[in-house]
Amino acid sequence: QKLADDHPTAPQHTRDLAASHHSLGVLYRETGRTEKAEAAIQKAMALRQDLANDHPAHTRYASDLAGSHAGLALLYRETGQAKEAETAHQKALTIPRALAMLASAMAGGGDGEAISGALMSGQAAAAQASITYTRQN
Repeated sequence: QKLADDHPTAPQHTRDLAASHHSLGVLYRETGRTEKAEAAIQKAMALRQDLANDHPAHTRYASDLAGSHAGLALLYRETGQAKEAETAHQKALTIPRALAMLASAMAGGGDGEAISGALMSGQAAAAQASITYTRQN
């Protein structure tokens, strides 16, 4: 945490911090501490959402965010929260779809407008995931 706080312009530190929170959430989930698991994964999601918003051209941040949504979906499924699990899975799927659109636009030699549109679509997907995530909390 301190490293990320001391170097706010170095996103890798925040990414590492988010990964640590996510891993802690997995450990808590696997050891039956579901409330702590949810809190840790949500902390990872918040950090990853910020990274995805601040660096939309770096698709790894959006991909990481999708991974946290999938982790939360697994937790919800294992605790019998089917509706929440479905919602989290849908969010996890939305982000890679937007990233695929971006990759397609870039690989196809898309013009600036096509790539910009794909980026905006990815940002919209990340924003939608954030809006839904915020409404749940």
